[in-house]
Amino acid sequence: MAGRRAPPAIEDAVTTANPSPRPAAAGWHPTLTRAVDRIGAPTAALVGLVVAGLVVLPAYRWHLTPDGVAYLSIARHLAEGRFLDAVNPYWSPLLSWLLAPLLAVGIPPLVAFKLVGILAAVAALLAVDRLLVTTGADRVARAVTLLGAVPLLVHAAVTWMSPDLLVAVPVLWLTDRVVRRRWQRSTPAAFGTGALAGVAYLAKLYALPVVAVVLAVAALLALRREGRRTARRVVALAAGLATVLATWGGILSLVVGAPTLGTAGSVNVEVLGRGTQGQPVLTQGLFVPPTPFAISAWEDPSQLIPSPSSDEERAPLERPASQGDGASSPDVPGAGRWYGLVDNVAENLRRTAEVAGTWWLAVGVVLVGAVAGLVRRRHTVGGPADARLLAVVGVAAVWAGGLLPLVVHARYLWVSMLLLLPVIAAGLTRARGRAVLPVLAAAALVAWVGPSVAELDRQRQFGPGIAALAQELRAAGIAPGDRLSSDRHWGIGATVCFHLDCRYHGVPRQPTDGPALAAELAEHDIDWHLGWDSVEAPSPASAASRAAVETGEGAVLYRLDHARARADGTG
Repeated sequence: MAGRRAPPAIEDAVTTANPSPRPAAAGWHPTLTRAVDRIGAPTAALVGLVVAGLVVLPAYRWHLTPDGVAYLSIARHLAEGRFLDAVNPYWSPLLSWLLAPLLAVGIPPLVAFKLVGILAAVAALLAVDRLLVTTGADRVARAVTLLGAVPLLVHAAVTWMSPDLLVAVPVLWLTDRVVRRRWQRSTPAAFGTGALAGVAYLAKLYALPVVAVVLAVAALLALRREGRRTARRVVALAAGLATVLATWGGILSLVVGAPTLGTAGSVNVEVLGRGTQGQPVLTQGLFVPPTPFAISAWEDPSQLIPSPSSDEERAPLERPASQGDGASSPDVPGAGRWYGLVDNVAENLRRTAEVAGTWWLAVGVVLVGAVAGLVRRRHTVGGPADARLLAVVGVAAVWAGGLLPLVVHARYLWVSMLLLLPVIAAGLTRARGRAVLPVLAAAALVAWVGPSVAELDRQRQFGPGIAALAQELRAAGIAPGDRLSSDRHWGIGATVCFHLDCRYHGVPRQPTDGPALAAELAEHDIDWHLGWDSVEAPSPASAASRAAVETGEGAVLYRLDHARARADGTG
């Protein structure tokens, strides 16, 4: 191929066949070195992770989120044989697939979710250790880095009920296979690497463009260096990913009735950011769950997006103030969308800065590690380990950068955080024998502790009170399959209905307007209405029970009988 070759260091990041030999642990205290040699670099971290996860699990036994309700509901469809109901275009399937066998053997749903989280954390830790070896970390640096990451992994495993930790597993292993050029060893290895990228897509739709970029760069660099000799493996690499996409995308397309690989991206673009409509379940009144066994309409948010015409007809007051009305957008055709995109990127940069501020010590350790790892006194920068480290950092940057046009939350950045751990280990490895080593090692051990413990403490309050509320409402007469609405607290309503196996229709458009409220409740044939605010009872209703969630807020449960009201001529 004509033209200047890529820098050797960058080519080595994706084409060097043999990994660098594991560096010795000289420069560390001999006692520490002997201890690590005796038990193995990842062993202490693995044991600590599993023990810590199981110890904190009871405190989060009842922790549940609306997203978790959706994943568990889909898993329950699978466990009970409703396979078509489990084909969902919005929620990626891998998490529910892993939950379904645990539900089928009788493990309580919320415990099953936490167990899958702990298993994902273990797999992620092993993948990180593999990357540490690939990027040249010594044994003690690996042990220190992995132990330091345990609080982050425990907090990720038991708090947020989402695939954001699970998706890190295939992304981390894929990154290792690419930077070590393992996919170029054989055609089956290339196909397997592409299929591994497909597993990341099955875990979270957002991973698809990221892994596609990673594979494309790896393939282009390999073709530039080896030309036709590697063409067959490049085809196999693409075929592995395409096979997964075609299989699951074909199933989705048949069920949805239109070609699709998933709707999460289009839905989030529609409801997030400046000038968008906001989450319909929070602004547009009651919605019927998409299937008879679904807990709420949140089980398939793609069915909630109205057509553009209906969006235009919506009253201005129904658009959430936080979303903005786009009034300040330039009066140029198509400029509003670009203005919204720029505004969204700016907002997400601010959020990213907030996350970095929360994890300030970890960010500092990464920066110091980068300086210590890439600026050395006695060695030449540019060897295979350095190139691999730069490649891993590049994947972390692609993952984080791709979030900027969409939305940034701390948990969305877990993948990038884990991908940056090799930078810390590289800094520790290269700082051996220097005065900064003890300080850097101590900082690496505690860098992730503060924010992780704070998040564990914050999340601990959610769950037990809602489970107790569900028990009170069950005692008041709510039965499986009953239809429930509430005047606010959409998330509590959805999680309560999961505990009760009832159907949550959401929050009415006008929850304090008596006639309008009664009409909307009657239209959906609501059986029970949960009133958190002191409002007049919806007609026709009778106050059946007063309950409270642990925040101290009380709620009145109203029983409704629309059939009786219609017979009496009052409804």
